[in-house]
Amino acid sequence: METCKISNVKRSVAAGSRGSQEIRQMVSGVLTAEKIAIEELVNSIDDSLVEAIELLLECKRHIVVTGLGKSGLVGRKIAASFSSTGSPAYFLHASEALHGDVGSVGRQDILLAISNSGETAEVVSVAAAVRNVGCKILAMTGRPTSTLAKIATKTINVGVSQEADLFDLVPSSSTTATMAMGDAIALALCQLRQTSKLHLAQLHPAGMIGRRLLTRVSDVMLTKADVPIVEETETIANSLLEMTQSRMGAVLICDTEKKLLGIFTDGDLRRLIQEPSFSLQDRIGSVMSRSPKFVFLRELAQSALHVMEINKISVLPVVDEDLSVTGIIHMHQVLSFGITS
Repeated sequence: METCKISNVKRSVAAGSRGSQEIRQMVSGVLTAEKIAIEELVNSIDDSLVEAIELLLECKRHIVVTGLGKSGLVGRKIAASFSSTGSPAYFLHASEALHGDVGSVGRQDILLAISNSGETAEVVSVAAAVRNVGCKILAMTGRPTSTLAKIATKTINVGVSQEADLFDLVPSSSTTATMAMGDAIALALCQLRQTSKLHLAQLHPAGMIGRRLLTRVSDVMLTKADVPIVEETETIANSLLEMTQSRMGAVLICDTEKKLLGIFTDGDLRRLIQEPSFSLQDRIGSVMSRSPKFVFLRELAQSALHVMEINKISVLPVVDEDLSVTGIIHMHQVLSFGITS
């Protein structure tokens, strides 16, 4: 039934008129075919896959991924996904492995050999070689009865009914299915190992993941003279001067020991000036917002951004364990670090 769906899409592309509509049909046809390939994988999940994942979970050393051609390129990505989610892994080029590099594989490693046909000579030879040193082998193939599958300890079936091209020849649906299965296994292992956010951050010290999971409020906040602070006895007029000079759109109200008492923002000012009794000589303590939202010094900057977005505010006081003000953080500062909630 799924094969019929793919064929119908391909026929519609072949029969379509040339131009933008035909291009849309071409793209849609390929994406639909690859979507169907992944749906086929979902429907084929069985005990063999569970046993393969359990075997990987018990791996005492490295998951060594090997492949050639398109399968090799997919294998590199799968190995990277394993390593970045807490399962130590590396990619071993099948051709180079047969010229000495296979010596890097030991009996405590697990070889994940990828070949859609299961007959790629170099991949089969690598699997045979590491089997001789007692290494367990997982075959990821579209043919569970292939030579590679027969050598393997366990087989992961990534077979698809058709490729996405008109001639059913170009590795497309099969490579998508293989990569998706690699992601599924890597993330299943990540969950089974109960990998924490902190561990993921340590594995991604740079880039978006690292910034989101490692950047703390203390890395982003303004401190010392840049923090607009007044005492509650200060006039509204002088408090506004402090707020204007800091360009933070807010002023923090503290006691003599810098304990946070309240906050006054430009939004508070807009509401206040509508009051008939408003006077710039009034004490700021009489109009400040008491019990303001705040963040602790060691919290993640991403958490601070979340608090600001939820409460629709742009500024947060930063306090230590004694609730003494140590800084102030603005939403724009967090966003400038490339951090999103």
